[in-house]
Amino acid sequence: MKKFFTGLLVTLIVIVLLYFGSIYYFLSQAHIGASDITDEWKSDEHILRVLVVGLDHSETQGQNVRTDTIMLMQLDYKSGKVSLLSIPRDTYVYLSAVNHMDKINHAFRYGGIETTKAVVSEILNIEIPYYVVVGYDMAREAVDLVGGVEVDVPIDMVYEDPTADPPLYINLEKGLQILDGKKALQYLRFRKGYGNQDLGRINAQQVFVQSFMHELTKPVNLLKVPLMVKSYTDNVNTNLPLSKLIKFAAKIRLYNFNDMELATLPGIPNERNGISYYDVNADELLELANKLYR
Repeated sequence: MKKFFTGLLVTLIVIVLLYFGSIYYFLSQAHIGASDITDEWKSDEHILRVLVVGLDHSETQGQNVRTDTIMLMQLDYKSGKVSLLSIPRDTYVYLSAVNHMDKINHAFRYGGIETTKAVVSEILNIEIPYYVVVGYDMAREAVDLVGGVEVDVPIDMVYEDPTADPPLYINLEKGLQILDGKKALQYLRFRKGYGNQDLGRINAQQVFVQSFMHELTKPVNLLKVPLMVKSYTDNVNTNLPLSKLIKFAAKIRLYNFNDMELATLPGIPNERNGISYYDVNADELLELANKLYR
């Protein structure tokens, strides 16, 4: 049976913000001095743009690893605005690393996270300085650390694929419920039951992000900072400098996560030679990029 991998980037994005808050709190408790923070702290730059990538494997690096989910997160600490753009993994793009058109989720296999980041940057015609790459373990641990996430599961979710890595067994009933880490992964990895499959999964991810952020910002979770930091350092590959994390962590309470701008790369599902692709609508993409990033 073909391996079935579904996204978990929803949680990944949360991980980024989780780390912002964790590091800031952790360092403030240690009475870090002003001299320990670089000039980047004093910068007027108020936008943080991060490509958050979830992989189809528990590892965060490797030649055979593909991106299962891709999202671009942007935080504006002056306005409090947060945007989250989901990019379908079947998006049909030009990959300069191999000089041909292919699915965007193959970019990681050809050139790692830098190639993936470059492709997304070219699509949107914007600079993307930072990335966060995580595997399955981070998502599960993050959800458990905040005590679970409340989600209104839209449909009965039943699916299994023992050949997947990790093996996939999904059994969730429809309705409002609190998902622990294990069940959250089932929710995030479910795809086949949606009428529009990958787009339906993306919508589920975005809903999950908002609910996770609600739990993450509860004061009780500040007590779990040491565990959060350990989970992050054990499972995440990122180029975000500590100074940048501290700067945006200082404003984490000001971000309006309940009114987060959620969007999906505009386009339509298509098929070529029996293979599913997602074709981008260039006109709608330009309009969306101008709205979110200009």
